[in-house]
Amino acid sequence: MDQTPITERSNALSANIDLSSPAEMIDIFRRCDQEIFDGFEGFPLSLQSAALKVKILKAAELCRNVFQQGGSCVLSGCGTSGRLAFLMAREFNAIYRKQLGMEPFRYIIAGGDEALFISKEAVEDKPWEGARELEEIDAKGPILFVGITAGLSAPFVAGQLDLCLRHPDHYVPVLMGFNPTHQARCDSIENWDKSFRDVASLVEDAEKDGKAVVLNPIVGPDTVAGSSRMKSGSVTKILLEVLFLLAMKGELKSSLDSILRYYEEVHRSFYSLAAEPLAKAISLCGQSLLSSRHIYYIGQSTNGILGLIDASECPPTYGATTDDIRGFLLGGYDEFGNKDGDLVELTGLSVYKISEDYFLYHILPACHEEDTIVLIQSVTPELSAVVRRSCCHVVEIQISESSEPVNDGSDSSDRSVRMHFDLCDPSAFVADQVALDTQRALHGSAHHQRQSLRKLYGRPQSQ
Repeated sequence: MDQTPITERSNALSANIDLSSPAEMIDIFRRCDQEIFDGFEGFPLSLQSAALKVKILKAAELCRNVFQQGGSCVLSGCGTSGRLAFLMAREFNAIYRKQLGMEPFRYIIAGGDEALFISKEAVEDKPWEGARELEEIDAKGPILFVGITAGLSAPFVAGQLDLCLRHPDHYVPVLMGFNPTHQARCDSIENWDKSFRDVASLVEDAEKDGKAVVLNPIVGPDTVAGSSRMKSGSVTKILLEVLFLLAMKGELKSSLDSILRYYEEVHRSFYSLAAEPLAKAISLCGQSLLSSRHIYYIGQSTNGILGLIDASECPPTYGATTDDIRGFLLGGYDEFGNKDGDLVELTGLSVYKISEDYFLYHILPACHEEDTIVLIQSVTPELSAVVRRSCCHVVEIQISESSEPVNDGSDSSDRSVRMHFDLCDPSAFVADQVALDTQRALHGSAHHQRQSLRKLYGRPQSQ
């Protein structure tokens, strides 16, 4: 039996993705993503399983109890997990502020706010740094701590969970990942007395006493082997949204079933409706990367931030440079809402320039006809018009309320594609999920499309 952790395995469904056409790539993504809901190889703990639902309901109950005592929720992770921790804390503070008049969410990302854009791997291996940052959180009352690590492996998070377990009067730990706990990282952690598996076992012991929860649905290997950034990222977002929505509601069981069903319906609808225009968008993006050009995301609010997150994943996942794929946000750092504010002022580095003004006055004028610009949900008509008048490839993603079917891309030119998803119930989370699915498919397939074209035409990879 294969003892490799599930999140580190290759997915048999995507074995030939780098030899596939854009349409075939989309079908590969569809089948891999369906494992989120169907489960993987008979493992009993899937997203839709009764056992996981019991755990989710318990976590929601613990969360509500903490909030009723005037406490807070701290979300933490490394890399992608930390970026999603930031995004969810930002989003749910806005929701809870509007609904309940409170902002109970905080986030920690290993490496600080700079790691929201670029990898800071050295800090991820230091459990004592994670514990220190959690101890320094300025929050009154008890703390529900959610440690996110897709492979159950991050020492930074292990240190935080260990702190929680040593102070059960103040912390309620929730461990989130996508391997069975017996596959948690067992290597000794340098200059520390425990492995991640040791900590995971202790969290399981606390779970038996009703003082902790392990949320680890088994959803199968990611589409790109070992990345844990694509499928695992989607499941992280789904679980956190479900957990914090339930913490606001009274009828937990019925709400949970309906929310999870709706997420599955969104995934099925997305792949059935988006295939043709998305295949064309992948071709455009693949051409840009094959030509050693660029892909630029620009959007507003959550969807714009998802573009920033998506762009940040490409260097560690595909070996891209920070200039190959970049994201920009309407409103810049005022809209971003991170703890440290404008990172350009702190560092002086252009990689942290994210405003639409920088895009309009520095990036767009220098764009080449082989660059691709992706406009994500709710950009202004003026910005859309300016971009469409440029020489670049243009991909537009829009989600709106209508009973009409998705735009099939028939009004698009050879150099542009418009994806208009008309949903009868476009809640913010559904719109976000559609945008996230689209961006994941674009960046993953575009990089593999570049490899496929190189194999066909013998183009060397630029250094």
